[in-house]
Amino acid sequence: MDRDNDFEEDEYEEDDWEAPEPDERDEHELDTLPCPACGEQIYAEAEACPYCGEYVTHSTSVLAGKPIWFVALAVLGIVAVIAMILR
Repeated sequence: MDRDNDFEEDEYEEDDWEAPEPDERDEHELDTLPCPACGEQIYAEAEACPYCGEYVTHSTSVLAGKPIWFVALAVLGIVAVIAMILR
């Protein structure tokens, strides 16, 4: 006994399907960001990097991620302004 399909083949053509625009995000697509330790793309909700195993901390500090020279320059600027005010 031959099994018949429930639909006709000419009912669905390959040209009927349209790919989504590149800038349209799927609502189920998860955001990724680079791992702070190894730089591999990981999910934003990840607690640890699956590549290097380092724990990912999501800091809310103003100085988080800033280079040390930037922090030193900011502190030096604040000290200079305070010194000029106290003169």
